[in-house]
Formats: sequence, C-alpha cells, structure tokens
Amino acid sequence: MKTQTTARSIMMMLCIGSLTFASCNKITVQVKKDAKNSTLQGAETSAKAENTSASLADSDDFLKELDGLRTTAASIIVKQLASQDYVGKFRAGVRKYRSFLLEKATHKTNLTDSFYSNDSQTCREGGLKINIDKDNEVLGMILQTALLAKISETNLGKLNQDLAKELQALSQFITMELGVEIKGTSSAEKDGEFDIASGDVSIKLLPISGESIDDATKLIDANSILNLNFKRRVGKDRIGTFQGEMKLSSDTATAAVAKFEVSRSKNVDKYTHLASVKMGLDGQDPSYARQIMVTDIVGKKMQYSMKDILNAGMNSESIHETIIDLEKKTQCKVGGTVIDNDSGKDDGVKPTPVPTTSPAPTPIPTQSPTQSPTQSPVQAPVKK
Repeated sequence: MKTQTTARSIMMMLCIGSLTFASCNKITVQVKKDAKNSTLQGAETSAKAENTSASLADSDDFLKELDGLRTTAASIIVKQLASQDYVGKFRAGVRKYRSFLLEKATHKTNLTDSFYSNDSQTCREGGLKINIDKDNEVLGMILQTALLAKISETNLGKLNQDLAKELQALSQFITMELGVEIKGTSSAEKDGEFDIASGDVSIKLLPISGESIDDATKLIDANSILNLNFKRRVGKDRIGTFQGEMKLSSDTATAAVAKFEVSRSKNVDKYTHLASVKMGLDGQDPSYARQIMVTDIVGKKMQYSMKDILNAGMNSESIHETIIDLEKKTQCKVGGTVIDNDSGKDDGVKPTPVPTTSPAPTPIPTQSPTQSPTQSPVQAPVKK
C-alpha cells in the first residue's frame, strides 16, 4: 500500500543480499507529488528517471502495510481485504512465515558472502535492498490484520478516522472469512507528531471449507500458534522505530523466536536506516543473526553507504562496508573503483550450515505455501 500523496512509483529491480541471502526483490522508491486523487498503479522505469531521486524515507520495507493504516484511504484498505484472493494470500502468508521462522531458528548458520572475502573483486552488480528478507514481506500483512482484528473503534480512529467507521465490517471479515482465531489486544495512540501502533496477539489458522491442503498442513494449522508482540512508532518521512518479537509455539516443539529492530532516523537531510534480526530457539543462543545499516551520502542522491554485519553478536561476526550506487547499479567495497554494469557479476551470498549443539530434531509436518502437498516438511526440535 502506498500513501495518497504518491503520484507514481519507480519499481527497481535492484538486488543485494538480504538478511537471509535469498533472491532479489523489488523495492519501491516513491516520487512524491501533490496529487489528491493519485492511484496505486506504478510504472516500471529506470533509476535514472528524470527529476527523480531515491530516498530512504520513501523506500518500502516489510512495515509498509502497518504504516499504511495511517496514511492510506479507508476505501482502498477495505477493497484490498475484500479482494477475491486475500483469504488465500493471508493463509499462505501465515504458513510461509511459520516455515521461514522454524527453518532459521532450528538450523545454526554461519553467514558468509564470497564477495566480501574475495580480495580480487572490488565491485559487483547490486542495489539498495533494505527489506529484511523476502519472507518477511508477508509479515507486514500479518501485522496489519492482527491489529485490525483486536483494536477498538476509538483506538483505530487515532490512526485513521475513516477506517474506524469500517472496523465492524473488517472485524467480521477477519473472523468469518479468513478462518483465523486471533486472541490478545492491539492499540493506537498519539505522541506528539508520532503515531504509535502496538499489539500482543496470537494467531491460529482454523479450517475453512473449500481449501485444498494436505493432512500434514492441517495438523500443523491445528497445533501451531504464532505470537506477535510489536510496537511501531512512526512520524513524518517515516522517521521512527519498530520492535517486534515473533514466537512460533506448538504442542510438540520448543518455540522458535525471531526478534526484530528497525529504525529510521534523520540528521538534517541525511537519513539512516537500521535493521537487525536474531532468530533461534526460545531460551537458547541465536542460530541466525544479521544487521544492516544504510545511510545517505550527502550531495550524492543516488549513493548510499552500507554497513553489513554478518552473524551479528556471534563468535563468527564480520563487518563489511560498501557503497551502493543506484545509478550505476553497483555495490563496491569502500575505497574501490566503480565498474561498468556488464562486469563484476554478483555471485550471490551463500549461507554455510555449521554443526549445531541443539537437541536432535524431531520431525513435525509443515508446509511452505509454495510447496506441493507431497513435499517434505521442515523439522523442529523436541520440546524440553
């Protein structure tokens, strides 16, 4: 979802290793203009588009749905939730996020990147990528739905008065159509120029008629609860913070936990975006951790300084500083020479599994929404 002041969007296929080194994803750099009746339609164009510039304040991340509750027209939000495929997208998103969290928490990984370790390679093709991970893109949708399900009309009015008028219909849709049991509380409040949205909720998928899933997925749905404890504080130009803890619990396994911290700050005209994530089993050391910090370079609107901390806070922690150039579409080590786009191909980031001292895992069936019913489930450790 985009703000009402967005007249058009520049969609750029600019790839850089995300926090879980998955595939490249689109980011949106919004070009803000004074247009009351702008639409959500975006246009594919080059990063060199005339009279445009990229800004960390306008780039999308996994918080875009949550932030959209305060900036997007109520009619657009209602239309999105009422769309024919929203039920399928939401239920697939919950299952996808469960699998993602379980996999990262139960497999200790030493994150590496051959570009950083190869002294002979100065630059590679790349671009700005501040979303934590492609699998976290569904987290924004989950957070938005959880907040709407458990917030009061008065509270929601503090974020979006028009949306508060539609709350009863939205709540009925979430309860009756999505096939989900949501318990807990959510709220919204004002703190000066900042809007604060928070929640402490649990989500469990319930059976719905007409859904074609295998018995293994049905079993996971019946025994898995996703807990979300989050707080988003955001103001003008999306300056603010986000803290969140997501916990996946079941009757047979130790809970898998992910902790997120995201912040965007501004010093004069210089923005800094910080994102970090740690994942592991409840009560144990993290099995996966990464932190990135991206900062504007004053006077160079299409260049950013990036600090990438692999295995942040772990024994194998390593820190790497590079420059992202959106015009040349390169990522270069500090002090390096910018190369042409047809050289320095990105060979990708390759997670290297290492032995773990965690208890031997006991299989429980789970399924990514992209898997067929016959694909193998992810495993989880026996509950202590």
